Amino acid sequence: MAFNKRDFSFLDLESEFEKAEAVVLPAPFEGGISYMAGTANGPEAIINASRELEYFDLEFGSEPCKKFSCFTAKDLELGNGTDSALKTIFQAFNNLLENKKFVLMLGGDHSVSIGAFEALSKKFARNELTVLQLDAHADLRDNYLDSKFNHADVMRRAREKFDCVQAGIRSISSEEIDFIQKNKIKNVFFLPDFDAKKIVSACKENVYLTLDLDALDPAIMPSTGTPVPSGINCKQLLELLCLLFKKKNVVSADVVELMPIKGLHAPDFLAATICYKILACKFLLGKKQD
Repeated sequence: MAFNKRDFSFLDLESEFEKAEAVVLPAPFEGGISYMAGTANGPEAIINASRELEYFDLEFGSEPCKKFSCFTAKDLELGNGTDSALKTIFQAFNNLLENKKFVLMLGGDHSVSIGAFEALSKKFARNELTVLQLDAHADLRDNYLDSKFNHADVMRRAREKFDCVQAGIRSISSEEIDFIQKNKIKNVFFLPDFDAKKIVSACKENVYLTLDLDALDPAIMPSTGTPVPSGINCKQLLELLCLLFKKKNVVSADVVELMPIKGLHAPDFLAATICYKILACKFLLGKKQD
């Protein structure tokens, strides 16, 4: 599968695909939504905002982007059909993993992560990897709106393939509570129990990070389809990211569910900053990927 370069790249970083250590993969799909539309515009908004960020990072005391090479792929052509979209995402993600790239996928709604889980399952056994979800919602329904492949059941699909750690959760259905209790599921950290050390310690050595931006407090991240009151703040998130990358081998990640609001640019910049921080942590703090 060939990857073409996007006209406007993340952070305006330029690298040839073959030499790139990281690949930003835009997946502008929102076929799995159930409420507000607009997450298909999320990847473009993040990339556009990233081009205005300063490279210098006060925490690192340097310009992290100078320490790694990054290729921004052209937006995946995903159409409106969930099955075909997830197949395309799987193929792209699988190819990138085979090429030993650190993938940062930009959604789109949270259903895009299912394609990544399928690709990861070809490389890692259940006992070899943890899916770490940061999210306001548990996403553990088995079937929602006559579909097993949308944002509300993405972590049910993840748990079919891997052990999972879920954090930031503050919105959950009775069905999902019953599922957790019946299966004696551990490592679901409901707010206000958001402790970076506990969360990271619960993960296996290899981790896939899936970050739904509604995990953040809507006071700082209102641009999501289903915002939930309260939520984690920037300091908590950055503390977790730094500890996670120091202690574990984060093999790839996704950032999903940005629903840009016209005229409100701060959430786009926050999402872009988080993406930059993920890459910085991977290549300046992270363990070497096999």
